[in-house]
Amino acid sequence: MKYGTLYEKIFDIDNNRKKTIGALGFIKVSSESDLTYFMVMDQDGILSEEINYFLNVTIKSAGYKTRENTYNALKVLYSYCLIFDIEKVEDFTEVEINKLIHFLYGGKLEGKFLSLDLSTTRRKSTILNYLNIYNQYYKYFSNTQISPFENTLYFPTPNYKVNGSRSHPITHINHTKYINKNQFERIQKIIINDYSIREHLIINLMYFYGLRIGEVLGITFEDLKYDNNQYKIVIRNRITDKPWQKAKGVLTPNNKNDYSRDIFNELDSGFQVIYLSKSSFEMFDNYIENTRTTDRLMNSNKRLRNINKTCIADKIDTSSNLMENQYVFLSKNLFKPLTSTGWNSVLREIFQRANVIMDQSKRRINLNHRFRHAFAMNLVKEELSPNQLAKRMRHKSVSSSYKYYNPDEEDQFKILEKYKESIGDKYDFRL
Repeated sequence: MKYGTLYEKIFDIDNNRKKTIGALGFIKVSSESDLTYFMVMDQDGILSEEINYFLNVTIKSAGYKTRENTYNALKVLYSYCLIFDIEKVEDFTEVEINKLIHFLYGGKLEGKFLSLDLSTTRRKSTILNYLNIYNQYYKYFSNTQISPFENTLYFPTPNYKVNGSRSHPITHINHTKYINKNQFERIQKIIINDYSIREHLIINLMYFYGLRIGEVLGITFEDLKYDNNQYKIVIRNRITDKPWQKAKGVLTPNNKNDYSRDIFNELDSGFQVIYLSKSSFEMFDNYIENTRTTDRLMNSNKRLRNINKTCIADKIDTSSNLMENQYVFLSKNLFKPLTSTGWNSVLREIFQRANVIMDQSKRRINLNHRFRHAFAMNLVKEELSPNQLAKRMRHKSVSSSYKYYNPDEEDQFKILEKYKESIGDKYDFRL
């Protein structure tokens, strides 16, 4: 079914589409063919015709991440409209946009009749990106080539106020971007006591081997290899992969013929290899056996249907003896492939229990990527050269690895002490 036909059935679209707007409730994502569709509902649970049409028809050729970012931007816009009782997109003037920009900045906003204390604060680059999205949406919504969102020359100064003065209190000099040894030990203890082999394995793959979460969630049976007395994972992309299962740094196939092309079978182009310890490989075996033979699965027709329908992945390796290829990691209740959303909710709970700061206000640091940062910093502490570090990180250039060098305060103190030792206390570092 073509998407235009689908929308005509859902919304009965004509030239007089409604233009009343209200805050968005939640997003529901469904997939047909190789395109992910956004089903957005308002606070009353009613499908939002304009936004759904814009995301799935008007900009459907854009990538998933672009469309997801557009959804997030529109969600903020509609929240603003609900709070300040704006009924139509056409009501946005330059004056109103000026107020919207203050709202986007976040922080504490004080007015004569209304004060807001918004936990989320945004950078100017993020706001400019949102305004560009609003500009496109306004033109689509109003069927015009002129938009008040095009004029950003009146961009205001953020109106942060703390105790009557404009200031930003310093909470910490250095935001730690990686999971340090003590944090990891607390996390491991919590997982061993209260979670399963799934959580243990996923976190080990990120911390000890530097895998990104998308690479972890995209692992299938045939990606687990044992040959030449070596245990390994083959990282690659498949047509059956969902957006949260994509691997970075390797090619993404457009059709099944790509699997047989030479470039898709070259190391660091079509695939990458991660070498595992025997214990980590055996952990995979235990997890797969436990999840595929548990009574919760075998005694439930619904779960059996889920695992047989939704967990099937393209089989690429023709030499494999597998009759059927499946994604390894499953959700615990539905026995569908584990999603990034499902995993992130588990990880946030673990972080909270381990007293790991999650930086919720600005979301500067991806929670999962902290483990990859830890992998990099542990290699730095082993004194690997920049070229060796880039190789282990699977980066194409050394410059990509530099952003992973983020020593915390304890690291910086050790660096200073090591430097003092190297010069034989020639200089006095006391103030």
